[in-house]
Amino acid sequence: MKYEDMDMFPESLICKRWTKTAKSDHISSVASQESNDEKMSMFRRGALAAAFNSLCDVSCKSASDYKQALEGIYSLCNKINKGREGSGHGKHKAKKYVARDPLMVKFK
Repeated sequence: MKYEDMDMFPESLICKRWTKTAKSDHISSVASQESNDEKMSMFRRGALAAAFNSLCDVSCKSASDYKQALEGIYSLCNKINKGREGSGHGKHKAKKYVARDPLMVKFK
């Protein structure tokens, strides 16, 4: 560069991704498609799944803990569904949750 008396590289030789402002011009197509409600729903689902996984780890160790956790989950689901019906969210009918102990199967 000194030999050619150049102070800096020409703009045409510098790729945009090498500059400090490379990320400022990048617009994510995924972010523009999702609304804030969808994002919040996804975050809530993840937080609930993590809490439920820790509940599963604790409650599966004994039969009494399992029964207590299952009854608590059913009562919480019923409470939330009743609250939905009362507050105008009744257009989405909630499914009954049917989860129970696995059946014993005889092997041949």
